[in-house]
Amino acid sequence: MKKLWLLSLLILCSCNEDEGTDNNDCNYIPQTLETTNIAAYSATLNGTLSKTPEGCETINNTEQGFVYASTIQPTVADYKVNVNGTSLTANIENLNPESNYYVRTFYSNANGDFYGNEVEFTTTEEPIAIGDYLAGGIVFYIDPNDPTHGLVCADEDLDQGWWGCYGTYISGASATAVGTGQANTTAIVNSCDDAYFAAKACDNLVYNGYDDWFLPSKDELLLMYTNLHLNGAGNFDTTTPLPYGYKGLYWSSSDGETDGNAAWIVHFTDGSSYTYDLGIKNNPLLIRPARAF
Repeated sequence: MKKLWLLSLLILCSCNEDEGTDNNDCNYIPQTLETTNIAAYSATLNGTLSKTPEGCETINNTEQGFVYASTIQPTVADYKVNVNGTSLTANIENLNPESNYYVRTFYSNANGDFYGNEVEFTTTEEPIAIGDYLAGGIVFYIDPNDPTHGLVCADEDLDQGWWGCYGTYISGASATAVGTGQANTTAIVNSCDDAYFAAKACDNLVYNGYDDWFLPSKDELLLMYTNLHLNGAGNFDTTTPLPYGYKGLYWSSSDGETDGNAAWIVHFTDGSSYTYDLGIKNNPLLIRPARAF
């Protein structure tokens, strides 16, 4: 009986001595947080690792961070990002637009691979780019404050024509800035009764399923020149002979002279812009419609 009592005491003491000191029992609680900064090709992964039990001071992880995949329950056999620390953040790239992904926080040590909860996220649409064919035309301007909107131009010219209203200055069509072409066009159409003129030709146009085309302002035309023509896009005409032997002269909707005799044109051979003499309103010049999206 005495020997049995001593054996029981030794076992009890051994258990109490080892409790809370075996690092094989030291693990983390991985938690996957909401994915942020989601874009078409990239995202930011977020998570935490919490120590448990409280008395465990040393945890010997071999790896830790995130695993992600386009299928559920990703593991270390899928895409893996190693991140140090207990507050985890990682930026990932080379994703596919408009695609679902699944991510989990993970860590690995001598005991194996351990995973946190799963978070799903969806990448955004592929961003619109200059030169894309969209909304009936070719993108030549993207709104910096809202990249889902901008301006496109038709991919071909209309028949050559006058600016119209020779001798009449249209103050409502004097704006030159980006975003003013539509208002300029409306003012010209409401003020001129010529049979065929540049603004009216654009305003009447139905092309690629859209009927809200307009004659671009001077600065809008300059963007077509810079963003498209200089990059070999847009099919702009710089070979057809025009008045005075010039080529590549395009009408803008920006009225330019208070005497009413000349409006702004853009020269697509060098990107220059003029009113007199090349922009005399009764010159038959090139016409390229634009529209907003």
